[in-house]
Amino acid sequence: MFTLNNKDIMLERREAVYKARCGLADTLDVLGLMLTLPVKDKAERVYCYCSLRGKNVLFVAFYTVGDKAVLFADDINKAEMMELNMAVMSQLVYLKSQYEDCDQLMPSELFLEFDPVTREAHVLAGMEYFSDPNVVNIRALTWFKEHGGKLPRSSELAMKTRFRAQTAAAQNPSGNAQLIDLETLEISRKYITGEIEDPAITDPPTGWDAIRSAFNKAYPNTPDPMSFELPNYATEAYEENFENGFETGEQFISYVDKIGTDYGWVDIYDGGDSWHFVSCSFSDMGPAQEDEEKDSWAEYTLRLKKNKDEDKDNLEINNTLGVFRNFIGCVYDEGALIPAYHYVHTGQDFGMDVDEKSDKVAFIVVPDKRLKPVEGPHGLISFLEIVAISKNELQALIDKEMDVEILYKKMGTDITDYNRKSAI
Repeated sequence: MFTLNNKDIMLERREAVYKARCGLADTLDVLGLMLTLPVKDKAERVYCYCSLRGKNVLFVAFYTVGDKAVLFADDINKAEMMELNMAVMSQLVYLKSQYEDCDQLMPSELFLEFDPVTREAHVLAGMEYFSDPNVVNIRALTWFKEHGGKLPRSSELAMKTRFRAQTAAAQNPSGNAQLIDLETLEISRKYITGEIEDPAITDPPTGWDAIRSAFNKAYPNTPDPMSFELPNYATEAYEENFENGFETGEQFISYVDKIGTDYGWVDIYDGGDSWHFVSCSFSDMGPAQEDEEKDSWAEYTLRLKKNKDEDKDNLEINNTLGVFRNFIGCVYDEGALIPAYHYVHTGQDFGMDVDEKSDKVAFIVVPDKRLKPVEGPHGLISFLEIVAISKNELQALIDKEMDVEILYKKMGTDITDYNRKSAI
């Protein structure tokens, strides 16, 4: 039987975020110690570039004296450098493990700056993932060059010739990175260690908070939603094949870079006569950063007619969750949001319902009239609703007998009801 356990899921998600923040705070402490000790008597500032995505982690460390930057690898003896390299890499692997339950929040890059005396850190995090390790190396060395470093001859040659097409990704590599609030990391660490009971009230507003506020206005006093993560099963299947030796590492990294590791999650609210699904996949769910420019976002919804039979209702919720996830996957494959008053043909000729007997085989996209756009931390979030349509209705759209807006009016409802009679 389908289980409705949203509170446990939301608590697990929150715990995972605190665990990841705590891991980052611990890593900054360890790296601050390891990187400042070898050069504390000669460095004015210590810098470290870390790449966390991809099959392997990578770091490049350097320090500055006046207007000159010096790579650790050029200044520390080989044995000490090997020991430092192993220690830093182990710490970064640990950090990745702390993000295993909220992988979508893990930074792809960290741009770290330390005071060699106080070990006070200044941290920028970049979320854009570069699958080619050559590009990652060039980004690290470009950041080093921006601080007055002189590139090794081989790297300079690479930037001018072989990787000319990739250097665009290296220009001002920290330019789009966001400042990490170290106080937030410390609050999470105190929560994990038991020094404080619950830091939730100290968290800044998130995209999820904004979506929840829109539903609270539509359904006052509604209970907490059911929440379900949406893993990208295509990635999991591909990863399994890769582990069995069917693909190369480069192909796997390229594939994951293209399709991502998950589709976010779905919340399902009790809408009275229907279950109101909403994606949390296409908007930035994290808190806003200082001086961040606002943007426009959208999420998809679906209203499923309730079934009087509780067991059948639970089965249909579970089934429709899979249908909704597949739609979200289609949007990801398209690479752009599907706007209102368009239709989506899934290609199937059997019913979308759990028994596969319904005549509903496609969707139209319309504005969600129950939900008003809401201001999130990163900008305005609007809601687009998908509504299941029948074979006859789909064919009328394909044959251009009518457009989506006219069909929507003829249907007279925005609820996905697998037993609804066709409007055609």
